[in-house]
Amino acid sequence: MSAPGVLLVGAGALGLGFLAERLAGECELTLADRYERRDLLERIEREGGYSLTLCGPTGATTRRVEGRFRAAFTDDPAGPAGFEEAVARSPIILTATGGSVLPHLVPVLASAVRAAGGEHTVFFCENGVGIAARYGPALGPAARAMDTVMSRMCRFADQDEERYEPLWPGSPHRLVAEEYAFIPVAEPAPGVQAAAGGVRPAGRAPERAPLPRAFTAMRADRFGYWQDVKVYMHNAMHAFVAYHDALEGVHSAAATPERIRDAARAVMMDEMVPAVSWHHRWADAAGTERYGQELLGRFYSPWFADSVERGIRGTADKLAPGGRLRGWVDYIREAGIEPAGFTAVVAAAERVLARREEPGAGRQ
Repeated sequence: MSAPGVLLVGAGALGLGFLAERLAGECELTLADRYERRDLLERIEREGGYSLTLCGPTGATTRRVEGRFRAAFTDDPAGPAGFEEAVARSPIILTATGGSVLPHLVPVLASAVRAAGGEHTVFFCENGVGIAARYGPALGPAARAMDTVMSRMCRFADQDEERYEPLWPGSPHRLVAEEYAFIPVAEPAPGVQAAAGGVRPAGRAPERAPLPRAFTAMRADRFGYWQDVKVYMHNAMHAFVAYHDALEGVHSAAATPERIRDAARAVMMDEMVPAVSWHHRWADAAGTERYGQELLGRFYSPWFADSVERGIRGTADKLAPGGRLRGWVDYIREAGIEPAGFTAVVAAAERVLARREEPGAGRQ
């Protein structure tokens, strides 16, 4: 049996630096994005791949990503037929567009899924919790919506970061990613078949494409643990470091001052790790602590050299009522822990936002 076609919607840093890198060679992979990115996608199709820099704990290496690629466009001026054709030949669909794009993408995707017919499994690879439940119903009863956890950090390098390999000789784009291969997905609960509109009784399940080898299916409680690790230990602590770095005028996380590292270590070990352990009391607390320590090391990697700017994107949204920053604080409090150290990130974010809104901010 030939490998199923896979459609990846969103050819940004995460799409190319994690998902395509993991899937290339296993299947025919169609990369879809806006028409304005046509040159990039069609060049990958012609080249049969691209290069990226993978950064580990002791250094960086160049990896050539090779496979069978096709290009498609969600807003092709020639009409929707090309995107619908890509959906029709791809029983597995992944989205990696960013949460703010999903309200605009899902109706387009739903229309293409209905036009294609057949069974589809859609993996939402955006950063967030409960995305499949939020958007899955719009895809229709023939589409199974799945949540994932994306924990590899990926970024496009700045033009002056010439130590990284370009996608191909002469390309202005350089892609940098961590060596991190674990992609959890939530498997359906025992006795039921996941469906876009809820669940249906187990029985003769429809024929579906097998799960790509890159993914690790796990039961709901284990998946929920990894979601919390990503949202509260990874995202929240990444923000803690980035906002404090920004106030100090630091541009690369690799240059984080020691006192900020000390503060982040204290918050991770005294507040965030115990909070995650309280919310998931069955989990290995010592393993959670080790992972937290490893995460901090990954943030400061001199080879990945993460930009502080990447960590402070969307500050206004994060500070808004119901936004991430206060949600992170609430999560710690729910565990009976006073987030004395972590609450400093809210004040830091407010100061960063105020600086950006000052008259003349950002002018050269």
